[in-house]
Amino acid sequence: MSLLYKEEHKECIYYAAHDQNIFDVVQVAAGERVDRLRTDKTALFFLIEGESSLFSGDMDKPRALAAGDVILLPRQRDGIVVEAVSGCRFLVCIFPHDVKLCTRYGMRELARYPVSDATPVHSLKLSSRLILYVKLMETVLEDGVKCIHFQKMKREELFLYFRLEYTKEELSAFFNPIFNAEQDFEEFVMSNCCDLFDIKQMSQKANMSSSTFARRFKETFGTTPGQWMIERKSALIMDDILSRELTLSQISDKHGFSSLSYFTSFCRRVLGKSPHEIRNRKID
Repeated sequence: MSLLYKEEHKECIYYAAHDQNIFDVVQVAAGERVDRLRTDKTALFFLIEGESSLFSGDMDKPRALAAGDVILLPRQRDGIVVEAVSGCRFLVCIFPHDVKLCTRYGMRELARYPVSDATPVHSLKLSSRLILYVKLMETVLEDGVKCIHFQKMKREELFLYFRLEYTKEELSAFFNPIFNAEQDFEEFVMSNCCDLFDIKQMSQKANMSSSTFARRFKETFGTTPGQWMIERKSALIMDDILSRELTLSQISDKHGFSSLSYFTSFCRRVLGKSPHEIRNRKID
C-alpha cells in the first residue's frame, strides 16, 4: 500500500535514518550467521519465514528455530550463534535495557523470578496476536513508514503484549541474558543522564575514574560518553521544543545551559537550527 504525502514524511525531522531505526526487516541467506546483524545492540529477532539453528557453548546440541519463534540476542553475545538453515526473513527490534513491559512494570522486576533452565538463550512461540503484530510491522516498514515516534509507540505496544500474553516465569527466562552487571551500569547511566550534565559528574557518582567510566561506557553503549550524551540531550531538547509546554528559557535551564545564547548556539550546532526556527517550523 503506497503512502500519502510520502515526501513530507521523508522531510520530517523525525524520519529515521537506517541506523536510527528501532525496527527493521532483514533477509538472511542459508548458511549466513544472524549474529552479524545489529551486533552493537540488544535485539529481538522474530523469525517470519524459514528455519535456523541456535548454537551456544553451553548447549549439548543446536536448537531448531522455525517461523513464529522469537529470540533475544544481547549486545554482548559471545558464544551465541544463530545460523540460517534455509533462507530466512526476520523482523528485528532493538531496545534499551531500561524498557518497560508497561508503565508500571519495569524489565528488572522480572529478575525476581528464578530461572530453572540454565540455557543461555530462550525462545518464545508467538501468540496469535503477536503474529498479526509482526505482519503489520513488516508491511508498514516495507511501505516506508520510518517515523521514529511511531516506531517507539509500536515498541511500547510490543512489550505490553509480552506483559499480557506470557507468564512472568517465561519472560524472566527469555530476558535473562540482560540481567547482569552490564544492565546495572546501563541503568545507572539512564537514570542519571538527565540530572548530570557531563562525564566528570557521571564518573564521580559511579565511583569510577574517568578512564574506567569511559571504557565501561564504550563497552555498554558502543560509543563514547560525550557523543552519546550529546545525542541523548539533543533528542530530549527537540522533544521539549516541539511540545511547546515550556518556554525556550525554561528548556535552557532544564538542560543545564548557562545562558539562552549558549543554548541557541548548541541547537544551531547540533540540531542545525535555532530553537525559534525549530518551534516555528512545527507551526508551519
